[in-house]
Amino acid sequence: MPPDGQLQKAAVAAAGKLQDLLKGAGLSQLLQRPPPVHPTAQQQQLLGECFIALQQLHQALAAAAASAAAGQQLSSVLRLDSAYNTAALIVWGLERPAQLQVQDVQGSAGSLDPLTGVWFFAHASLMAQLAMLNTLDPGTAAQLAMGITQQLERSGLLQRLPSALSQCAQQQQQQQQQQQQQQQQQQEQPSTAAIDVRMYKYFSELVIRLLFAWSLALEAPLLSQSPDSAAAAAQAAATVPTVVRAVLPLLQQLQCAVPLPAADAAAGSGSSCVSGMQNNFQLMQATAGQLLHCLCSIHHRYKQVLPDEVLLLLLSLLCDSASLELLLQLLAAHTMLLHQQHTAFRPSGQSSSSSSSSSSSSSSTTEPRAQGAMQSSRQGQARLLPVPAFHQHQHMLQLLPGGQAYLDAAAALAAQSFVGVEVGTEAAVKLFLGKVVVYVVELEFVIGYAEQHRPLENDAPVLSVGAVLLVLELQLLAAWALQLQQQQQQQQLRSSGQPSVAAAAQQNSPAAASLLICNELLLLLLRGAMQASGDCLPPALLQQHGLQLLQGLAAPVQLLLLSSQGDAAASFAAARDGCVAEQLFALRAAAAGSKVLASPCSSLGCLPQGQLPALAAAHPETYCALVDCCLRSPLLEAQDTAAAAQVLQSAADALLGCEAALSNTAAVAGLASAVSSLIKRAVQFTHAAAAQDHGIAAAAPEAVAAHFPAVVASLIGPELPTAVLKAAVSLRKRSGISSSNQAAASAAFLAVLHAGHVVQLADAVQAAGPQLLFKSLTSGAKNRLAWGPAAGETTFWTGSVNCNGAQQQHTVGAQWRIWQLIVLQAIERLLFALRLLGVAPPSAAAACLLAAPAALTASPVVVCHGTPGSSSSGSSGSRSAYNSSDTCSVSSSSSSSSSQQAKWGHLLRLQSVNARWAAAAAAFDAKWHSYNWLQLEEHLLSCCPHEAEAAQQLYRDALQLCRTLAAAAPLTVACNNPSCSNLAGVSEAAACCKACASCGCRYCSKACQVGDWRRHKQACRCMAAAGMTCG
Repeated sequence: MPPDGQLQKAAVAAAGKLQDLLKGAGLSQLLQRPPPVHPTAQQQQLLGECFIALQQLHQALAAAAASAAAGQQLSSVLRLDSAYNTAALIVWGLERPAQLQVQDVQGSAGSLDPLTGVWFFAHASLMAQLAMLNTLDPGTAAQLAMGITQQLERSGLLQRLPSALSQCAQQQQQQQQQQQQQQQQQQEQPSTAAIDVRMYKYFSELVIRLLFAWSLALEAPLLSQSPDSAAAAAQAAATVPTVVRAVLPLLQQLQCAVPLPAADAAAGSGSSCVSGMQNNFQLMQATAGQLLHCLCSIHHRYKQVLPDEVLLLLLSLLCDSASLELLLQLLAAHTMLLHQQHTAFRPSGQSSSSSSSSSSSSSSTTEPRAQGAMQSSRQGQARLLPVPAFHQHQHMLQLLPGGQAYLDAAAALAAQSFVGVEVGTEAAVKLFLGKVVVYVVELEFVIGYAEQHRPLENDAPVLSVGAVLLVLELQLLAAWALQLQQQQQQQQLRSSGQPSVAAAAQQNSPAAASLLICNELLLLLLRGAMQASGDCLPPALLQQHGLQLLQGLAAPVQLLLLSSQGDAAASFAAARDGCVAEQLFALRAAAAGSKVLASPCSSLGCLPQGQLPALAAAHPETYCALVDCCLRSPLLEAQDTAAAAQVLQSAADALLGCEAALSNTAAVAGLASAVSSLIKRAVQFTHAAAAQDHGIAAAAPEAVAAHFPAVVASLIGPELPTAVLKAAVSLRKRSGISSSNQAAASAAFLAVLHAGHVVQLADAVQAAGPQLLFKSLTSGAKNRLAWGPAAGETTFWTGSVNCNGAQQQHTVGAQWRIWQLIVLQAIERLLFALRLLGVAPPSAAAACLLAAPAALTASPVVVCHGTPGSSSSGSSGSRSAYNSSDTCSVSSSSSSSSSQQAKWGHLLRLQSVNARWAAAAAAFDAKWHSYNWLQLEEHLLSCCPHEAEAAQQLYRDALQLCRTLAAAAPLTVACNNPSCSNLAGVSEAAACCKACASCGCRYCSKACQVGDWRRHKQACRCMAAAGMTCG
């Protein structure tokens, strides 16, 4: 290699010669008109001289690229306008692109015609100048990159490139269509098919180099080691405007370009060129994505010191629809690559639940090379979370340029770029998860900013169903990666014995952080998509992929509850805007939308449910598990508990409205677990309200706990007791009651369980007292019910539980008696259900109910007044009516006909097993059998002392009967200790891991079991004497 001095002299000489030629009269005049179709001898001589100068410049620059003085040499030729001159020749040649014989450039330089030779070496010389930037230090590269950009702006090349790319792509598409038509007619392929593809190759290579050069310029202030941050900020302020002006038209053209051709479209002719076109398009997108990443980083680091006009210019590029679409497409490609790792890790025998074809592009392009290495670890793995390939869903493919061809090209490029990465290994999962999270963070930032300052169009791709599905897939993949990591840690624990270290590692792992970050974007897109469409997700989509939606929403909450008791993880989630606390609002928006929530409502229970009942009916266990973990989350606020109760009511309706569903013991256990968590949380907030009763501070989130007893009044309202009662009526009419009837046993289980819940809530409000209850009813406290329709920030429809009855009844005493009325009406329905199911002695009233079941369907009114504004009111419409079990098809095997006892079947024989309960129930019926329950409200509010005292005595006796029932009927699923307040774990059922050795009832801890023994021992001995267990 010649010395650096000689290289520099050669480059400068060639650049100087080129500059002289372009400034000369002959060539200067020639460039003012389009290239001549038939050049004269003089014009051919000028073009020949220019050709030689360009060839020499290219050779000198190529040789100088690796020298130590590359920066000095590049600076020298730029002072001679080398970038401007080469770019001007490229632009001139594009005035008549048909004259460029691009197919001849593969031969020797001497075979090129003058115009094509000049154009080709002008392009090569400019590419060489851009390539030299890669070898320089960041500061020098940034300075020279800006110099090149300014010269290209003067030449007009930056303005010409977008249209040149567009023309090439359009011509290629036209040629493909012609080829397809000719193939159908069995004609030969045209010989010119590859010309435009090669033209596209030169343009796309130039764009890639330019994007990379601008990324280098943007990285310089980010990589600056100077202690003077003001200098780096000034460098960023000087660089950003130039880059934004240059790159925005190119990004817009990338998104406006015609779809990528599929590989099979070019089969037989030019397929390698089409492959190169696909590869270059992917490289352009990847490099543009790196540039956007640099711009995001500059914003985050220097937003406090950048001039306003620079900041706005930067954000205008990031929020442009082209940037958003590019980020979404790159996210789809990298999600596909991460899904490859999931496919490689899937244990043998587990089927894929792909949303479309099971043979994805990822599986056809890159073969796993670590099957043998992973086989041993697979044998010890539990079933991992299946993840559908939503990146291949038709909604997502419509957003990708070329659809499946785009994903195929991305997979092929990844196979070339990550040669040393073994598919299906822990390192590969970590690598691709990290790459995906980069795009997630950027999309979240840009969409969030756009929603606040320049709302997106309703038809923006990032607000589409396809985008929601893609991020849902990513959420599930992040949950899978965390699950995989947990399993690997558990294997390591068997030998290391350091659980505390493993728990801390799990909590602070990249997979855990990725899951929370993905959840933020998922909720952001769900909210945006619902606000844009004004409706829920398509019902057909929810029917097909509702399970994945429920799993994805539950995953980050379950992470919090499993990570070091949730404390540190809860702090982390709260620092990330508290999005993990809004999972149920996201579910409600996805299943019910926001358009229907536009009018004030009259009750907390009248929000429309949309597709929630269908979701709960199709996936009851997963649905209840989501509500359960959200209720146990340390991020749950009192103001959100009413919404959780409403969402859970859909599951209660779905299960209690169908005999076949009641026979699904896992689903019934899930509902019982979630209801138990709801009651525990309600009791906890009510106790907190009593402890903090020192005045209600308006608008303070903490103050909601001080008026929570008002919400409790609605929680034990008629919904669940009425549903249990209707199920009991239907079961008694349809199939009769026996200990082998699983549906009847399940209904009895829920009735007994909720009877204990009513007592717990009544005792909690009793401890709070009438004054606090009245204070909460008159405070106008806002309970968040659903996401509101406003864009730009999270707003909520809210509702207030206010005083009931006439104005003269808005007193402390009257509201307290109305509260007792609500409690008694709930107990009334549960007692009727227990009598019909045989848990309590039958009565004449219960027999009458079989003939007229509508007698107890009237509900006490718990008024909720909506308030308009940014924290808006409730909704229009009424809650869907109870689905009668008569409309539910019941299979012949839904209830057992054998003599084998059903799960919780001991409850159906409780009268014969526990004499104390039978006596208490008989005594209550004997005392109150003649009481007219229809006059209960009148008596409670009566001025007659005798009537009022009778009603108060009924209240005390009814609560005592429920206490006796809870003591006599030990249960599984929930902690059997009525005083338990433990909310650890992802569900009540999961927390209750200790079983009574005799009867099998469950407790959450040894302390709860010991503390409950005095109450429980009588029932336990009765169960043992009867040879029964709790199921």
